[in-house]
Amino acid sequence: MSRCLGGHRRDLQAKIGGRNTVGMRLGPRAGCIVGFLDIFKTFLPTLVFFLLYPNQPYFLIAALAGFIGHCWPVFYRFKGGRGISPFYGGLFAFDPLGAIVVAFTSLFIGMVILKELLVAYAGGVILVLFWFFLTKNSNPLFPYYIAYAVLIDILFIVAMIPRSSRSSRSAENMARGIWQPRWTLSRWANIC
Repeated sequence: MSRCLGGHRRDLQAKIGGRNTVGMRLGPRAGCIVGFLDIFKTFLPTLVFFLLYPNQPYFLIAALAGFIGHCWPVFYRFKGGRGISPFYGGLFAFDPLGAIVVAFTSLFIGMVILKELLVAYAGGVILVLFWFFLTKNSNPLFPYYIAYAVLIDILFIVAMIPRSSRSSRSAENMARGIWQPRWTLSRWANIC
């Protein structure tokens, strides 16, 4: 990946895996490619199960497994991403309209009404529960949809806890005057 996008070998050895890290290290084009691959890795198996077994909840299990595998990957010592990309990838496979509606609704509520970036970023994960109540209540798989939405919500909150505590520690250290920035100019010079 690094060589394809004009990066250096040291970038490849730095164990960069997530969309944000790749974007910081190799540029926005590489970050977008990794983001689309994160979406696609859950979209494809979920879509296959949805097309092969439309009356069975296997596609929901595939979407949940993709989400869990992204948040707690075995190969990275169970330290993974937040799960937004695989969440939308799985949702888009079996409910494309729902993926679009919850994404834009959370973006509107977060950025226009509340002016809170976290709501815009993560609101779709919470709103999917309400979307399923509105649209899937006559579906025979309704209990499975609700179970999927509740599990995704719980797992997303659990996946966000380490990042929240890290952010609060940084804020506490900054208030005490002992805050150290993660990225210094010398590190940026080495990366660029």
